[in-house]
Amino acid sequence: QEGPAKKSLQSYRPLGHDIETEIIEIKAQITEQQQGRLLDVIQTKKFAKSLFMGCMLVIFQQFTGVNCILMYSQRIFELTSASFTPSICSIILGSMQLTSGALCPVLVNFFNKKTIFTGSAIGMIISHYNSGFGALCWVVASEVYPARVKSLALSFTIFIFYVMGFFIAKYFQAVVESVGIGSLFYFFSGCCVVAIVFIHVFVVETRDKSLEEIQDMLGVPKILKEKNVDNTAMKSPVDKF
Repeated sequence: QEGPAKKSLQSYRPLGHDIETEIIEIKAQITEQQQGRLLDVIQTKKFAKSLFMGCMLVIFQQFTGVNCILMYSQRIFELTSASFTPSICSIILGSMQLTSGALCPVLVNFFNKKTIFTGSAIGMIISHYNSGFGALCWVVASEVYPARVKSLALSFTIFIFYVMGFFIAKYFQAVVESVGIGSLFYFFSGCCVVAIVFIHVFVVETRDKSLEEIQDMLGVPKILKEKNVDNTAMKSPVDKF
């Protein structure tokens, strides 16, 4: 499968990137991970950090309120007394979803993912969900999880995503009747602000990074790198996967 892997990497990496070296690093990392037990990999700090990052991104994705807007769009437009009919407003919403969704793959080629996440989170206070959060949460999650536990970690992340979505959708109308739709959307906007802080503090930039480089970023705290502390002596054997 090395040939298809090289073609895939070439399509994602800039011209002149050393594909051969990256392939060797990926193969070495996979071989190293397969030498330990699956339980050992799950118990490492690297995995905990990547799982925390992936799950929190999809939780924030749900707490933008996007699914409530999509599922209850006509009801929301009725409550807001929009100048257009609710049906026309729903068509406009769907058109904007399509346009912004097509915009995201283009933005990835020009900006860092953290920048796109931040812009999307700021824009989601008004709009802009599909231009960042809608697609990139799953891209970043697939990039930060170690290869050996990727399927397990993504399955858990998807579970968290749908559990959060279920509760938000189930209690949306009850909350609207209790506190009003304005207060609820102020809460969703507040979640977007918290998401901006989370992105800057916890999310690692994965653009043009190999799997090995991403795992290194997750494995060593910034403060240790800045102080040039030798981290190898601090690691247990199971941390070196």
